[in-house]
Amino acid sequence: MVVAGTELPPTEKQVKYAVAIARELSLQIPAQVLQFRDAMTTFLGRHAEEYRKRKGYGGSSNRVDVKGSDPEAPT
Repeated sequence: MVVAGTELPPTEKQVKYAVAIARELSLQIPAQVLQFRDAMTTFLGRHAEEYRKRKGYGGSSNRVDVKGSDPEAPT
């Protein structure tokens, strides 16, 4: 999303969720993911399902709902 010519940063909840995912999956979070909301959304969409599977939250659908039943997911 672009506001006044500037991309928005990720929310605090997105960052916390990304850190939890990165720790569980032994991933590094690229700098752009921590800077830009669109990049964060892509990162979460790419890794959230595997994270939820490992944590035992399910996640068999192709759709990633970061507001779903995962208690560490952003709301």
